[in-house]
Amino acid sequence: MASPQVLSTKGSSKAHAKFGYAHATWKWTGPGKTGKIKVYVNDQSCKDGYDTFAFMQFKGGRWGNSVITGESRAWNDNSDCVGKGRTSTFPGFTDTFNVLKARVVVCKNDVWGTGDTCVKGTWHKNPKA
Repeated sequence: MASPQVLSTKGSSKAHAKFGYAHATWKWTGPGKTGKIKVYVNDQSCKDGYDTFAFMQFKGGRWGNSVITGESRAWNDNSDCVGKGRTSTFPGFTDTFNVLKARVVVCKNDVWGTGDTCVKGTWHKNPKA
């Protein structure tokens, strides 16, 4: 009898755009939560006058199959334009229901208010959901 496959609890998502790059890593700690989330963001067109930022999105949970955007933002400002990017660590995400997937999104701050240019990263499935 074959033993059940153990899926990795490490989560990862990358978002590539001409203007910037973001990579997020975390650990799935349960069906509705993650451990701390590390988000790296690099402004790859830092001379264009627009800061680059990244944030997380989550799918599932009590909101059904829709997507919820995390509140934390990781920034790589033009004043930090040294080519190395920046890493930020945020508290884990928790919901009372299954969180099915998570991904990182990279954006350039090019619109006043909402509607910035963004590129969505790859979804990572929660093996504990």
